[in-house]
Amino acid sequence: MNECIRVLNAARDKLYAGIINNTLSKSEINFEITCIKTKEEFLQVVKDFKYDIVFSDDEVTGLNGFDIIGELKREKKDCYFIVLTPLNAEKGRLNYNEKDRPE
Repeated sequence: MNECIRVLNAARDKLYAGIINNTLSKSEINFEITCIKTKEEFLQVVKDFKYDIVFSDDEVTGLNGFDIIGELKREKKDCYFIVLTPLNAEKGRLNYNEKDRPE
């Protein structure tokens, strides 16, 4: 059995949350997902952060994906991070920039 990947999905609307959930559900990845929509919800989960990967909309109510990255770095949390932007969704394409893992 595959190890369970712990996913935090920070998205302001159901479209982004659904894209991640549907994509992972169609894969052979064993995952557990937590969805949040607001800064307050993020501040609660960061206290007991236990995620392997974070998917974030570029804007979550009260903060943006880059604020989330900054907070995770300040708290010394180690995970992969992917920011989704409406520009990519509107043009129907996927672009990404690979960055080093957080220190």
